[in-house]
Amino acid sequence: MQYKIWTVPNIISFLRICSIFPLCYFIINHQDLYVLLLVIISGLSDWLDGAVARKYNQISKLGQALDPVADRLYILCLIIFLCLQNKLPLWIFLVLLIRELFVAFLQVYFAKFNVGPVRVSVLGKVSTALLLYSLPIVYLSNIIDTNDNFIWSLGWAAVIWALILHLLAGGHYFYIVYKYYLQISKKNSVK
Repeated sequence: MQYKIWTVPNIISFLRICSIFPLCYFIINHQDLYVLLLVIISGLSDWLDGAVARKYNQISKLGQALDPVADRLYILCLIIFLCLQNKLPLWIFLVLLIRELFVAFLQVYFAKFNVGPVRVSVLGKVSTALLLYSLPIVYLSNIIDTNDNFIWSLGWAAVIWALILHLLAGGHYFYIVYKYYLQISKKNSVK
């Protein structure tokens, strides 16, 4: 694991975090085409930074922290604005916020063992990707006036699945931390 800061994947993740400001501006000013374009670019950059990191062995501790932060900020930003515009119910925001706070607590708790952050699981990656791709579909369904509601149905089906997977991933993180806690407790009781 590298400790480099200036790697291509880290720069991509940092630019994705910086792009949240124009995203908010575009949402507030109802510039829907720019919102969709920026979200698509963000989704592609999320895939790109991971692909570059793996292919060119540029995986770093900073990158492992920046990438999830960028994902969560993008998701929370989209959900807050969609809720404020009454395009998503508030309960989705609350479910995701509680889950994120729970996982953040687990990360802080896990950090006291000096072993680094809990690694993102495949389930966590899939649920995050599904959220990143389903929220723009819901947003798109609200700006395109269609009679068949296909886009709306597709977006909502993806959001519900993403929420379920996101909650399961949170449970998985709890299991990992609990298992590690049991191992530490057992070692301490042997001494």
